[in-house]
Amino acid sequence: MLNQSRHKSILISIGGVEDKASFLPSARRLQKMGFKLYATPGTSDFLRESGVKNTLLYKIQTKKKPNLLDVLSSRKIDLVINFESAVLFPFRELYFDWYK
Repeated sequence: MLNQSRHKSILISIGGVEDKASFLPSARRLQKMGFKLYATPGTSDFLRESGVKNTLLYKIQTKKKPNLLDVLSSRKIDLVINFESAVLFPFRELYFDWYK
């Protein structure tokens, strides 16, 4: 149940356009449920272009603010959703097959 005293926050970082598109219905649902969404640059752009509001968090190495370290170290994130693209992790189906 969503704690009404403080909206929960989720950081989303997804590699690959296909994976972003697959996750889009879930992102819309999370937004509708009242979660505050943060996202890394590529994911943030994709979500925003698809009508999902989010707060952009820069990757640490860019030296721009706000960045992942700032928000994670201040404990503003309750959940991180992070998965690589199929291009970067081509055997993920085999790797995760045991979990099914």
